[in-house]
Amino acid sequence: MPSIARSQMIEFLNQVHNEGGVMFAGLAEKAWGGADERAAEAAYELAWEELHGAPWQSVSLVWRDAFSLSCLSLASCHHNANRPIEALKILDLGVIMGGPQFRTELENALHSISSVTGKVNGLGASNAIVGLPNFRDLHLITKQR
Repeated sequence: MPSIARSQMIEFLNQVHNEGGVMFAGLAEKAWGGADERAAEAAYELAWEELHGAPWQSVSLVWRDAFSLSCLSLASCHHNANRPIEALKILDLGVIMGGPQFRTELENALHSISSVTGKVNGLGASNAIVGLPNFRDLHLITKQR
């Protein structure tokens, strides 16, 4: 998982909890780091519904950031299951629709997976790529550049 301090994540999940996202906070914590794909998918769906349940300008910034965090966790699951193209799609949605709090982590993960898979500037890559680095360590790849 990109480097997000656990204390930062817990603090953020408390904010979501206070905004009425009790279920999201529990699922997101369970899904953290690609540990539980079902929880990651459920957290993603909850955040997606919050983004689409009201006019865009009425959506709380906390929920936009929640969507970003859910995209990171779900992309981690896809990456860990050797589905890099699906991971890239989810990360892209996070950049487009998510809030600013986890933007750097989304962009770093996109860049890292793109460079590893060859999915850069429209160049395709196979879903059957073997030997991808652990998503939790991708921040190290970015720092080495």
